[in-house]
Amino acid sequence: MSPRDAVITFQCLPPDSVRVTEMIEGESIRHHEIQWNSDVVTELEQRYIFFAKQADMARRRLRLGHSCVFSVYHREP
Repeated sequence: MSPRDAVITFQCLPPDSVRVTEMIEGESIRHHEIQWNSDVVTELEQRYIFFAKQADMARRRLRLGHSCVFSVYHREP
């Protein structure tokens, strides 16, 4: 694994949706809008390794309606 295998962007959209964009080497590999719930981050934790406490920070920011961006590692299969 190399640092910053992927960048995940969570963009909050009114009233309670989130646009999640997964990027590798500057290219969007997955982009979708979904209804916000705490499982949004949990699903991504199955594919990526977040740095210390970043997943909890993402949940907290999204719950408050704040967008955020994180650099993560791919999780080994």
